[in-house]
Amino acid sequence: SEMMGRTLATGPYLSTAVMAATAIARGDNEGLQRERLPAIAAGKAIIVVAAEERQRHIPLAIETLARRNGDSWLINGRKTAVIDANIADKLIVLARDADAPERLLLLFASAASAGVSWTASMGLDSHPLCTVELRDVRVADACLLCPPDQTAALLDRIYDAGRLHLAAEMLDLAS
Repeated sequence: SEMMGRTLATGPYLSTAVMAATAIARGDNEGLQRERLPAIAAGKAIIVVAAEERQRHIPLAIETLARRNGDSWLINGRKTAVIDANIADKLIVLARDADAPERLLLLFASAASAGVSWTASMGLDSHPLCTVELRDVRVADACLLCPPDQTAALLDRIYDAGRLHLAAEMLDLAS
C-alpha cells in the first residue's frame, strides 16, 4: 500500500484488491470466494463496492432497496462516489430489504446488467468517482455476500480495509 503512494499509482487496487476482496473474503458466500478471489488475485476481475448514497459518509443511511422476486432480488437506487465503477465488471451493492427495512444486504451484481448506468468524475487523487444508478437490477439469491445480520459488521471491515490502505498510501506519499 505504501508503494502505491510513492508512485502515485492509479488503477483499481483500492476498489478491487482491497475493498471488494475484503468483502468477498470476509463474507459468508463460499461460491463467490471460490470463484472471485482467484480472479481478483490474477488481475482478471474489477469488482467495486457501491455503498454510499450521500456526499458525506452517514453510516447506514441507505435508501437503495432490494425487493425479493421469486429466487432473485430486484435492486433500485442510486450510489455516489463509487470508485472505479466506470471500469467495473461487478458491483457489491448495499441495499435495504424492501420487505424488512431493518435488514441490510450486500448483493453481488453484474455491472453490465440491464438497469445499471453510471456517470464519472475525477476524484482529487485521480481515481474515478462514479454515480451509479440501479433500476430493476436482477441478482440471484445466491449473490448475497453474507446473512443480513452480518452486513453492518462486514461493511465496517470493508471500510476499515480501505482506510488502512489509504493511510499507508498517504504515509509514503508524505515521505
